[in-house]
Amino acid sequence: MEYPEPPLEEWAKDLNKDRTFSDESMQEVLEESRKRAKQAAKTAKRSGKKRFGIF
Repeated sequence: MEYPEPPLEEWAKDLNKDRTFSDESMQEVLEESRKRAKQAAKTAKRSGKKRFGIF
């Protein structure tokens, strides 16, 4: 059984496209990060462990 050759040129074109992100999507990501950081801080308080680093 033979398989057709994959369209490597098409895939390469898709990978090389410029990608831009809107301010709105960046705000959503930052808000989710803040929520997770708050939740981690609450969990750390309950467990008595101190967390270090960004999160």
